[in-house]
Amino acid sequence: MTQTNPNEIDLIYAEKKDADFWKKSAREYGRLYWVRAMTTRAFEEGPATPASLAPGNPSPAVRAGLYKALARAFRYADEPLARDISSGAFRREAAGAVSALGKAVAVDEGLSLLAVFEGLNPEDVLDHLQTKYTRLFYDSYMPFIPPYESIYSHEQQMNGARAERAREIYRQGGFQLPAEEMADHVSVELDCLAHLLGKQGSGEGAEGLASRLLFDHLVRWAGKFCADVEELSGSEFYRGAAMVLRGVLSLEEKGRA
Repeated sequence: MTQTNPNEIDLIYAEKKDADFWKKSAREYGRLYWVRAMTTRAFEEGPATPASLAPGNPSPAVRAGLYKALARAFRYADEPLARDISSGAFRREAAGAVSALGKAVAVDEGLSLLAVFEGLNPEDVLDHLQTKYTRLFYDSYMPFIPPYESIYSHEQQMNGARAERAREIYRQGGFQLPAEEMADHVSVELDCLAHLLGKQGSGEGAEGLASRLLFDHLVRWAGKFCADVEELSGSEFYRGAAMVLRGVLSLEEKGRA
């Protein structure tokens, strides 16, 4: 764990009130990766996630489906998602796709948590998801979790340089950035990765762009985001989805080595 130096916080934040806020936050919530990223410039590696690869190479279409499902999990929930979670379709789709990549304990545990919602009234599931999502990702009262790469990259702001680099990948890959989210929101990066994987074989450079987005962006920061969600979520669904994503990224990283 990166140690926070109060003197460094004074250098990062020129306004005394801002520095005092982050010193207090570092003391109270320093267990969260994103808070440490806001209070130091030192890069911190993400959590170790043991994983073993499956034989063979999963098709781009299988991987695209997996990342599309994970993108849905980290957007503000809608009725179709709630129905798919209640029916078990969401968990089965994710489980089938992950099995083609390999095995990770985090994935197995995460899928078990997703099963908790199966058979429940979809309206109750939707209410739970929207309430928990708002508190976890949209709230401005500590503790909460900002789902943005720029924050986890020690930029001390949202929509920073990392977002601009992601936006350039979107432009080159023909991905339409949704109007309601910033470019480096975790769901947007996952959606674009699914889009690029679906274009592989088109001769448009999609494979290289997908690799850049996966390894230069998501693998670099989203495991830390997932660890924070697991720490703070208070929801089996979001904790489970975070564990699945963390395990998937570890499988991708292991497959690249």
